[in-house]
Amino acid sequence: MKAARNTIAGALSGLGSVVLLQQFSLLYPTATVALTGIALGIVVQFGVGALVGRPQRTASTPLSSANVSETPNWHPTHSVPADGTDAWPEPDASTPPELRLEGGLGVRVDKAEGGWAHVVCENGWTTWVNGSLLEPRA
Repeated sequence: MKAARNTIAGALSGLGSVVLLQQFSLLYPTATVALTGIALGIVVQFGVGALVGRPQRTASTPLSSANVSETPNWHPTHSVPADGTDAWPEPDASTPPELRLEGGLGVRVDKAEGGWAHVVCENGWTTWVNGSLLEPRA
């Protein structure tokens, strides 16, 4: 979905740039110029996204206003290691992590799949992490 949106946005940006350059009489309007502008717009759209990269989100703020650590029955079973750990929306390391959990954050392991652990953080996040990196709490 995001790739299609980026492709359309890049094509429209490139076409708009070509039209603008034609209006200022800097380019002669031909099909080759239009197609080149569209292609360059798509390349720039994806290139800028790759160069800038998406910012790393951290789990320092809860997803909702309710903080699960204030719930009477919620108790952390593990802690995130001091240097933090990456987290994924699904247990699939071939995709980029969606955020980074801060070191020392209390988590409760809900379930485990292979080396993965699905955790609920004390600040409301739910995510998948490398279960072998979590430190058990006493």
